Amino acid sequence: MSIKYGMIGTGMVGGWLVKGFRGCERSELTAVASRSEEKAKAFAQQHGITTAYGSYEEMLKDESIQAVVITTPNTLHREWTEKAAHAGKHVLCEKPAAMTAEDSAAMIAACESNSVKFMEAAMYRFQPQIAQVLELIQGGRIGQTRLIQGAFCFPFKQEGNIRLKKSMGGGCLFDLGFYPISFAVLVAGQTPSFVFGASLYAESEVDLSNSATLQFENGISAVTECAFCTDIKIHAEITGEEGRLRLTDPWTARGTKKEIEIWKNKKHIETIELEDPNAYTTEIDHFSDVIAGETEQLWTPDDTLRTISTLEAICKSARIVEAMKVVGP
Repeated sequence: MSIKYGMIGTGMVGGWLVKGFRGCERSELTAVASRSEEKAKAFAQQHGITTAYGSYEEMLKDESIQAVVITTPNTLHREWTEKAAHAGKHVLCEKPAAMTAEDSAAMIAACESNSVKFMEAAMYRFQPQIAQVLELIQGGRIGQTRLIQGAFCFPFKQEGNIRLKKSMGGGCLFDLGFYPISFAVLVAGQTPSFVFGASLYAESEVDLSNSATLQFENGISAVTECAFCTDIKIHAEITGEEGRLRLTDPWTARGTKKEIEIWKNKKHIETIELEDPNAYTTEIDHFSDVIAGETEQLWTPDDTLRTISTLEAICKSARIVEAMKVVGP
């Protein structure tokens, strides 16, 4: 059985998701909605989507649609998640779920009260390498985990893009920073107790770079970096008492291959090569399986709340230049 989806929003991420739907086996994108009928029709024609709606509300009335993908600017995620939930639609919401833990919790509650599923679209989580890394750690391959490091940096100067608009939830922390920070929280298995963040801001007050330290009660520490104003830097590393794992390309889906390097005592012991499927495809089909009751949800609402609580605390810490206690599940 194929789950029928409608897409709310026609931005950059929407284009990536369309490509993901093309590879899906259990998910079908049948409609797209924009606040402009002209934009909706142009997007639908460009990508071969059957139906185009000139308003989000109109699409939510379509009874043939079982789930929606929300690709609007971050600041609109709560409004349209809640409206979709009230319309009885399951919600796959682009990351970050929202700009605050309070909004994220309200979105999750709205879906629960309307008996629909909610999942934040943390696409990298659906790459085989992430499952392999967690398996290696849990299997004791590097001993007790002590330090997690991650970076996602590249130059970005596209004027007018929502990534650089504060009013739309722009800035590198909630965009690129989501990846290494959510990964650190995932590997640690808990919300950090304290965080410290430092950011460089543009004249518009949007953060152009951020570095953060995270301290967990289980003795794990993490260091993360993200930036729109540096050379390309993309990696993740987990160091344990008996070795370390290094991922040279952890956040993207390039369709080539993924590698996990295993190191011990400064020596490269092994490289594990894994397939690199379109993570949007695997993410969407996974959510369809969740809707159908055929699998347990891989990226859970608790994962969302732990991550957004951490991001919010780092954001506040960077503004006041003080360590912040994190309040989260």
